Amino acid sequence: MQWSLSTVIRLMLINLFVLAAGVFVPVSGQVKVSRSDDWGRAIGRRDKIAYISLDELKPNYEADQKPTLTPNQVKLKPSEFYDKWQWAPDRCWAGSVLKEGIKAYCLPYARLGHDHPNYRDPHVKEFSAIGPCAGIYVWYIPRQNSFYLAICWNVSGVLGPFAGDPRVSLPRAIKARKGQREFPGVSLSVISQRWRFPNADDARVPHDSFYDDNSHNNMSGRAKEMIRLNTFITRLRLANDGDVDVYFQTESAGSDKPAVCTLFNPFGGIGDQAFKTDYGCDIGGDTWKKLPRGGTVDFESRNQGFAPAVFRFALLLNNEPNYWDPSKLLGTYPVMYGRH
Repeated sequence: MQWSLSTVIRLMLINLFVLAAGVFVPVSGQVKVSRSDDWGRAIGRRDKIAYISLDELKPNYEADQKPTLTPNQVKLKPSEFYDKWQWAPDRCWAGSVLKEGIKAYCLPYARLGHDHPNYRDPHVKEFSAIGPCAGIYVWYIPRQNSFYLAICWNVSGVLGPFAGDPRVSLPRAIKARKGQREFPGVSLSVISQRWRFPNADDARVPHDSFYDDNSHNNMSGRAKEMIRLNTFITRLRLANDGDVDVYFQTESAGSDKPAVCTLFNPFGGIGDQAFKTDYGCDIGGDTWKKLPRGGTVDFESRNQGFAPAVFRFALLLNNEPNYWDPSKLLGTYPVMYGRH
């Protein structure tokens, strides 16, 4: 399933402001859990998401002989846990009234993930996240010893039931992270920049009756002309002058072009916070290309510029060809603008 940029941005914003709760502390290999409603506050951070493995959660077949284990099988809606339902995922359903005997929690910096066969070798299992953003909603029914989950982009349906107390089961199911890794010697540099239409006359459109016509939600000729005039192309180079081979994510299978993640920054400033946001660069697909020691890859990025700015983006790197816990390499280049 493909997601539009606006949809992903909306989901990121929703999940950045979800109210959190909870504390767990690993001690000598054991998970110490607080039983209060304040139990999940330390499950993940904005700069270090906690990945919860769906494979480590036990379905409760006594409560439901056919539990929902994938987003494509959902049967229950979040509203079914409430006597009064109010749509407010950005505020952990504030204003809603839970049914008696049900507890609800929100974990804004947690994500669900699962093991799946490697598309190159089905005998090899890989771990990857489910959905394009962080945020897990939890509903706990103590009398059934069951809990249900909803993930950020599929709040129309829930997964479960799973057996046990989520305040115990979810912290125990957290998959250990690789940690942020650096790849010394791997760099991004700008080779050149140019207008898509070097001759401005080639970007002009006819000044006919549609030039200023915005009716029926159509883009006017004038708007099309401004986009054509101010579209520029930046040629970049990804180079590995380090001591080890690395892998970079590509746009699609069979492609050698690195997948560019635009740093959307809801915090203001110039993108630093967006770069630090752990889940801010989830690009669909799981295709990777090796960049051997001494290797380089040249590629192009196309944008429009209408004001002075610096374009910030990230490439995903890993020490193995899969999407589990990649690191990010920051790239920047100046925006070309000013043509009329």
